[in-house]
Amino acid sequence: MHIWMFCAVIGIGAASFLPRLPSMYFALLLLGGGVVVLWVGKKNRLVLLLAGLCCGFAYAVLHGYLLASTLLPRSLQQQTIRVDGHVVGLPQTGMSHDRPVQRFTFVVEHGGGAQLPIQRIDLSWYEPVQIRSGQRWRLLVKLKRPRGFANPGGYDYQLALHQQRIDARGYVKAGELLGRQHNSWVRLHGMRARLHIKLQLLGDKMRNARFLAALSIGAKKALTPADWDLLRLTGTTHLFVVSGLHISLLAGLFYAAALYLSKTLLLPLAWWPAQRYAAVAACCAAATYALLAGFSLPTQRACLMLLVVMLGRIVGRPARVGGILVTALFAVLLWDPLAPRSAGFWLSFTAVGALVLGFAGRLSRPGVIATWLRTQWLVFVVLTPLLLLWFQQASLLMPLANLFAVPLVSFVIVPLVLLVVALLLLGATPPSALLGFVDALFDTLWAALDVLQSHVGGIAQLQLAPGYFYSFTALVGAGILLLPRGFPLRAFAPLFFLPVLFGRVAGQQPAVEITVLDVGQGLAVVMQVDDKTLVYDAGPRFSESFNAGSAIVARFLRHKGINHIDQLIISHADNDHAGGLAGLLDNMPVDALMAGEPLRDTAPGAKACRAGDAWQWGVVRMRVLHPGPVSYASSNNNSCVLQIKTPHSAVLISGDIEAAVERSLLQRYARDLRSEFLIVPHHGSKTSSTAEFIVAVQPRYAVISSGYLNRFGHPDNGVVERYEEEGVQLLNTALTGSISFTLPATTQRAPAPQAYREQAHRYWYAW
Repeated sequence: MHIWMFCAVIGIGAASFLPRLPSMYFALLLLGGGVVVLWVGKKNRLVLLLAGLCCGFAYAVLHGYLLASTLLPRSLQQQTIRVDGHVVGLPQTGMSHDRPVQRFTFVVEHGGGAQLPIQRIDLSWYEPVQIRSGQRWRLLVKLKRPRGFANPGGYDYQLALHQQRIDARGYVKAGELLGRQHNSWVRLHGMRARLHIKLQLLGDKMRNARFLAALSIGAKKALTPADWDLLRLTGTTHLFVVSGLHISLLAGLFYAAALYLSKTLLLPLAWWPAQRYAAVAACCAAATYALLAGFSLPTQRACLMLLVVMLGRIVGRPARVGGILVTALFAVLLWDPLAPRSAGFWLSFTAVGALVLGFAGRLSRPGVIATWLRTQWLVFVVLTPLLLLWFQQASLLMPLANLFAVPLVSFVIVPLVLLVVALLLLGATPPSALLGFVDALFDTLWAALDVLQSHVGGIAQLQLAPGYFYSFTALVGAGILLLPRGFPLRAFAPLFFLPVLFGRVAGQQPAVEITVLDVGQGLAVVMQVDDKTLVYDAGPRFSESFNAGSAIVARFLRHKGINHIDQLIISHADNDHAGGLAGLLDNMPVDALMAGEPLRDTAPGAKACRAGDAWQWGVVRMRVLHPGPVSYASSNNNSCVLQIKTPHSAVLISGDIEAAVERSLLQRYARDLRSEFLIVPHHGSKTSSTAEFIVAVQPRYAVISSGYLNRFGHPDNGVVERYEEEGVQLLNTALTGSISFTLPATTQRAPAPQAYREQAHRYWYAW
């Protein structure tokens, strides 16, 4: 059976990497054939392999069709729809584009007469209305399908929405409160919401109340960007979210306690083995903690893995470690067939596999301290290649920081936090002494992490972009290194790590490689010239905790193996172009910064961008065309206009200029404006892209950077028609994701731009 499960895991994983879903009828036929083959020849090993692959692959494909069937119909996007339903989860209050907003998940019960297949929607409400979990509302909403930014090396938010079974996103126009929903599941959400409020009120009594909410009910939004930075730099992020580590340790504590009690006390059901009582107690504790934390995807995976282990003890048939791991893998993928596309899946199972490989089959039994030191070493060696692959950075402080942080958080802080939560749920007030002690523990831990980071953090950050092949090579080396002493190839294991550090041999690079990133309704352009990098604009700031500079631009640069920016240009001070500047500066060193308008808050010393400024990198010449001597009242018209030229091609990046500046550029530069590639002015607004300007530039390709179904209606239909009349091929990041193109140094014609959504091979991008 384990052979069949293992092959089913491979089949499910393979389907998650499909660029397009095959026919549903083919999947049904494959699933039926796999079941028949399994039934007929289940004793044949080869038949088990084939049947497992077919069943797993077909199951994942059918799951994809199931997700697609519940999505919002395209015809109803941006239409005002009435929906009745109830609020679940923890509503979040924050700021978006400098406006207060509440975000919440809404379960649809009725579609107001429309036959809506949607079940769960993610909503934003910009009115001062108190949203509580469990409330029933009748809402007028505008929705669109789940969508995320699509960039190389970026976080796939669209995938995360599908995994959470979110069928649409949008905002509320008006609403009417209908009362409260009273089923058990909604009551649980209501209990979490009330507990969240009580935990927030503890902020008057303790400095670190935000950590209580994160470690008990999974309210990670309470942590500040500075908190996340310190956790990331010390490799301890996993300790301040409700993860498999906390759930497993809590289950282990309950297992040990129940085992002791069942052995020492006379129970009415003494005929049941003590291990069964302990296993049931462990499962109940893990499930309770996971439900308290909102049953997020990581907690779901942890509960499934734990359930597989404990079921063997409950039924009295404990399996081998390898069989348990395969069964857990199968259960997790059965629950979430898209899990192989997320970093958490690989990190969690690889860590478990490393511990199994590092400790199994040893004759000697090391002491507690030696075991703990070896555990940190095993996890660090195996996870570092994966962290570099997924995030292009890893902290060398991780084993040292976790050496003291894991036992302190897991064995002391988390039990005390859960004790505080239990008292709050019972209606009691936690003693001040208890709160003060927990506060002191958080202060001590935070001070230790801060000292560690401030003294050696600068030299302990590993930033590399090894790619799949070199990461896999390093992972193989880590696996060999974990084998028992005496294994023949163990001495050569360090050689497998060398390609990660030295294996990326630079080939002949194009003269210019330019990427227009997908940052929504904003702009961010990255240009690479050999070993130099220019960034034009940093995208918008969406909220206090999320901006394009750190979440998109910096992450893309690390993915490309870039560790600093030679020249950063901010076209003007509007949020959609400069909002991500602070986040980018925090994550990436910048040699030179210039701006079309003064940046008073984030970079007061930036050099003014002025027409006539020019510099050259090799055969590539950069020239500023605007602003000139005349200043404009409009912020858009003060945008820094940049032209990038090679001997045989050119790119014009125009910021948010409007018709008046376009006419000025025509008068000053005339035929010099001609460029093969044009970044369309002002996201395709009707106030820009005059016919005369398009004729003067004569682009082959024009790129529009805009948000998906944005509220401004960009690009304007008239603007699109003007470009099409001139035979220009238009590309829109809202539809294609990031767009990359090259300007070759030779006389050959520049190749067509590459759209990320077409190159990324994710079938949900087509939805």
